Amino acid sequence: MIERLQPLPAATSLRLIAFDLDGTLIDSRADLVASVNATLAHLGRHPLPDAVIASYIGDGVNMLVRRALGDPEHEDIVTNAVSFFLSYYRIHKLDHTYVYKGALESMAAIAGALPDARLAIL
Repeated sequence: MIERLQPLPAATSLRLIAFDLDGTLIDSRADLVASVNATLAHLGRHPLPDAVIASYIGDGVNMLVRRALGDPEHEDIVTNAVSFFLSYYRIHKLDHTYVYKGALESMAAIAGALPDARLAIL
């Protein structure tokens, strides 16, 4: 059971509302998957299935690449792979990424309902 010791503040008192970009407002999974598989190909490795790579997403680039490599013992392998991944992703990050349906409208509605609050995307 959850017990609140203090009441929640009124929405009208909010001054900042922050949204996470990736996975909340946009779907970048396809571009992340493609970038991981390009990295694996660059290293002479076989590609992984999309669903496997997607299951690795969520803990940052270093962890994504480390998982795709099978958590190698030598850190220089990860460093090299992350460097390639970032350079590839920088060029291809918008090939298939899209804004979720309703995300922009929702943010506009929140901004309209709370004109004193600033909206931020992290």
